[in-house]
Amino acid sequence: MAMKLLNLLMWLLSYFVLLIPKAHNEIASYVLVGVSVFLFMVGYINSRELVLNFKKYFGHGFIYIFRLLFGFIPLLYGIYRIYAYSDSFHNMGIYCVFLIESIAILVGLDEKDERVCEYRLLGYTFSVFSTALFLLTIGYIIYTVNLRDDELNISFIFFSLFTAFFYAISSLKHNVIRKIWGIRESTTELCKKFEKTRTQLGAPWIGQVKNKKNCIIYGPDTNGIYIYAFKGFLGRLIICLEDNTSLLDEFMMVQHVVDSDDPNVNPTPNKKLDKLDLVGCYAYMFKIYKKEGKCSWSVKKYIRHERMKD
Repeated sequence: MAMKLLNLLMWLLSYFVLLIPKAHNEIASYVLVGVSVFLFMVGYINSRELVLNFKKYFGHGFIYIFRLLFGFIPLLYGIYRIYAYSDSFHNMGIYCVFLIESIAILVGLDEKDERVCEYRLLGYTFSVFSTALFLLTIGYIIYTVNLRDDELNISFIFFSLFTAFFYAISSLKHNVIRKIWGIRESTTELCKKFEKTRTQLGAPWIGQVKNKKNCIIYGPDTNGIYIYAFKGFLGRLIICLEDNTSLLDEFMMVQHVVDSDDPNVNPTPNKKLDKLDLVGCYAYMFKIYKKEGKCSWSVKKYIRHERMKD
């Protein structure tokens, strides 16, 4: 336990090293950045599980607040340092280190047992952060050019827009909802077409999720995970990931719980899909139907498709 606390202390110390005033010697600046990276890598890798275990005592909200404090605040400070001292390698090094550490904390602390609401909240947070940073940068450009008639800080603009773009992409990666245009069939008709297609959550059924009627539903499995889809505005097919079974009719839900022995379950090769990949795989299945008219389920094709996108 003492070693774990020491590693956690090294993690926290990695931030304070970068707060040391800029050294007059450029080599010393390199050394400070290197020491910070070393402390963070050793501390983060060895104390990650300790931080995740705090969730048992302080609840799921602890990890979310921890991510905000140690993910966004140091990163924003790094961006500010570039804004204030654009010509300093030391401050650009601070930004780069804080960006890497921000990614490790905000994205790297994802867990397999993460609740859907946590993915949803984190996705919204990334979206709000990236939008606010983008608007702030555009506002800075307009203000500097039109009102101050001053020289633009190109480094600040570049790093701010890069950060905003990265977290905009991350918000999409944490999206638990997929939308598909152009599928004319109703959910009832889709359910009939896909009734013999074996998927990871078995065969589809029609039910109500909260106040949405005539949803096509897959699952839930024994962990309460299920996929549901409904027709939204202008006929879009909206596919959602959920783990709150209280939104389902209890009588209908009990009849459709699936496990690995269910003959309608298509076992996933090698390992189970994580939750975010699961909703993506169902969305891909419906996209293939829209494009080719085929009712098929293929995890391998979905993974290959995602790798090509990346």
